[in-house]
Amino acid sequence: MNIFSLSWWLTPVISFNWVRARDLGVVSKHEECLSKLAFIKRLRGPDIRPMGQWTTEYYILQGHAFYSLGRKDRATDSFEKAFREMTKPNDYIEDDINYLSAYIISCHDDLDLENNNNVELEQIDLDTIQSELKMYYPLRTHPDWKNSMETGTHMTNPYETEI
Repeated sequence: MNIFSLSWWLTPVISFNWVRARDLGVVSKHEECLSKLAFIKRLRGPDIRPMGQWTTEYYILQGHAFYSLGRKDRATDSFEKAFREMTKPNDYIEDDINYLSAYIISCHDDLDLENNNNVELEQIDLDTIQSELKMYYPLRTHPDWKNSMETGTHMTNPYETEI
């Protein structure tokens, strides 16, 4: 039995590395992002969903990092895992699942991905999508994208602000 899997301090360590991995992905530091994701997987063990209810996002972030580094076979594998995770119980509403599916398909359209969720971009109401999903997984191909982010300073994506 792995003593680390039973330690009370494991959750904050995983949470810190998850936040760091997402931030690294946003600023296109994909190798470092993948390193953080691999560390999370090592801490959690090979047979456990790496981020519990956020495992879908884990695989989307991993897939995007692999895709950006030109490792399209690994990206395809990660995105297929994300699609499988979307069918499991999680905290996402149907609109969030449609949004994440559209993000994977439209932002990585040259990959051969099997997805049963064929939603048109225009059908996705961006106002119902969690702001955090829009910040870390921007669906810029959506026709209403420019008007979708809240204008308050608490929701300004620091990586998209113009100086």
